[in-house]
Amino acid sequence: MEKIRVLTEESVTWNVSIGNQAINLLERKGLKGDEKGKVLNEACDILGNCGDPSKEENSITGLAIGYVQSGKTLSFTTVAALASENKFNAILIIAGSTTKLVDQTSKRLERDLDIYKRSEISWKLFKNPKKNQEDKIYGDMEVGLFNDKPILLITVMKNISHLKNLNYLFDSKRLKSLNLKVLIIDDEADQASLNTKANTDLENDVSAIYNSITNLRKKIKNHTYLQYTATPQGPLLISILDILSPDFVKILYPGSKYTGGKYFFNRNIESNYPNIRKIPDDEIYSKNNPISKIPSSLEDALIFFYLTVLIGINKGEHSTTHNRTMMIHPSQLTDVHKVYLRWVLMIRNRWLDELAENDSDIDKKNLIDKFYKIYSIELESSIYQITKSDIQDKINLVIKTTPIILANSTEKNNLDWRENYSRILVGGMILDRGFTVEGLNVTYMPRSIGVGNADTIQQRCRFFGYKKDYIDLCRIFLPRISTRAYIEYVRHEEHLRQKLEEYGRSGKTLKEFKREFFLSPMLNLTRKNIISDEIKRYKLLGWRDISNIDDNYLFNNKIIELFISKLNFTNSKHSGETTEQKHQESDILCEELINNLLTNLTYKNASSSLLLNHMISLIGLLNEKQSYKIKVINIKCGLVRERAINIDKNEIPQLFQGSNKKTNYYGDRAVKSEKNITIQIHNLKIKNKNINFRTIAFHIPENHGQNIFFQS
Repeated sequence: MEKIRVLTEESVTWNVSIGNQAINLLERKGLKGDEKGKVLNEACDILGNCGDPSKEENSITGLAIGYVQSGKTLSFTTVAALASENKFNAILIIAGSTTKLVDQTSKRLERDLDIYKRSEISWKLFKNPKKNQEDKIYGDMEVGLFNDKPILLITVMKNISHLKNLNYLFDSKRLKSLNLKVLIIDDEADQASLNTKANTDLENDVSAIYNSITNLRKKIKNHTYLQYTATPQGPLLISILDILSPDFVKILYPGSKYTGGKYFFNRNIESNYPNIRKIPDDEIYSKNNPISKIPSSLEDALIFFYLTVLIGINKGEHSTTHNRTMMIHPSQLTDVHKVYLRWVLMIRNRWLDELAENDSDIDKKNLIDKFYKIYSIELESSIYQITKSDIQDKINLVIKTTPIILANSTEKNNLDWRENYSRILVGGMILDRGFTVEGLNVTYMPRSIGVGNADTIQQRCRFFGYKKDYIDLCRIFLPRISTRAYIEYVRHEEHLRQKLEEYGRSGKTLKEFKREFFLSPMLNLTRKNIISDEIKRYKLLGWRDISNIDDNYLFNNKIIELFISKLNFTNSKHSGETTEQKHQESDILCEELINNLLTNLTYKNASSSLLLNHMISLIGLLNEKQSYKIKVINIKCGLVRERAINIDKNEIPQLFQGSNKKTNYYGDRAVKSEKNITIQIHNLKIKNKNINFRTIAFHIPENHGQNIFFQS
């Protein structure tokens, strides 16, 4: 068989050959040109950083980071296909923590790898193998009559009993005699796999699934453990000494038709977040707010969804090729699901009753008018055109033929997407992480952000995906606080991906990567119980000043003096009436502040140095907005103020002057921009030491407040 050799890059540890398995897979998926090349090159890069299967022993951990619903399954299936023709003879997929997810993954692998088609590779698929299948696995791994190469393919649930069975099998003499070179792919690797007892006082007390995975790895001489996730905070924040801490990282990029966080939650120039609709706080049901009235936003969402179904039917779409799905995700509590299910059924039945009346009936007329009004507001300017007559003639059938399905852990609905063109799903966790909702175009999610774990709320974004072809038909109904949380998360996500992409090109092990992550104070990075003690949290919000008289103060004085001498100041509107209260201000670009002041300052004091470094990182992040400006305040127009010092701490206990109503002065803390970051420059005479000391203070407004998580 002719094989194409991939050009070796510095970051790849061994050369990967491309054979028919990967090529045929991508052709079956309909990928062409650049999109096909991108998936293949990413898969080659990933496999080339995995342990070399030709060696006797390997124990490598890798991390592949995609976006939610961006095609991570296709990526790891392509990696598995490549591995099958590059001396790996066993592929183990840890495929989620529910039966539905394992079934979903197993079916995709069967279809995408075309495992039952005769070829030079003979895939031997086992789903959740039992202990008594040892002989079957051993026998299947012998070369058959057709001289094809057997490849063991195992899909297993992230469940303690199934993982124990797997440990038993890989510890057996017969499987050990096969000298298996194993690629372990952990899908949604940040969920359940990590040690949830990392912060307990007992050193050897570890969580059960983590223990099973680490024991499994110890039993396999040559293996790579490859973590796939869209939310890598967990794997990056565990101790770097942990066996699951990654050695390398690969950032995955979606295809051109992907619509994710950057699409939905980046402000649009023409209008703010055009696909997002607000759920008012007083329309959100909870135990603390047990409303009885059906939310009007829920009715609006249903009308919009039924209109999109009608549009699809008018276009000739059919369940064999297309789907339209609405997802209602109100809570993790099944009792709340029942409330929303009851509401949706009540709305449906009322509308069907009204639509069954004569055309002259006032309720029917009002309902048709309401449908057409929402069409006129939401869709009339799009390419999708329907008439009021279309609504009157067909909407009854659309509503009647769209099933409403309770999809949670209490129900055993096996969704067959080909059975119906349209459906409405009501549920919780099952509609959360890893679950693919086909044709999802309307999401109604009144669910709160809870404790605000960023990775958890991001995994609820089933509404991300390849939707460019029908993006005008997509709407996401969210509470205001959830919209804000997603806006902040996207900012964090893009910064993290950029840093990891840059570091990944360095060729260095990820163990050396400096963990420093920005995140809005309204969110937490991940679950506290998995975070290493090495990770510290630093809050950048409100006023932060450098009040320690540093050993380098004379050098820093000169840097500050040179900086302010080059600025054009105007009188500050925040000034009071006395000389002490009169200040100057100037607006400058982030890059100017960083290059001309901040990176030139040097502090030996640890807390001062830490604040400076974190502010450089934060302002550097804002520098991506090229027009963003920092407000510089020259306190007292650069003239000297006197301040006392705490001798024991060698710092100024009170840097800021207070307010004085008599002189119309609201105090130094009020001398700031309300929207942008402010830096105040103070010129001080220290009474106790009789020295001149120039220092700085930063104000970070709420809209730019960040928590920084960093490795100590």
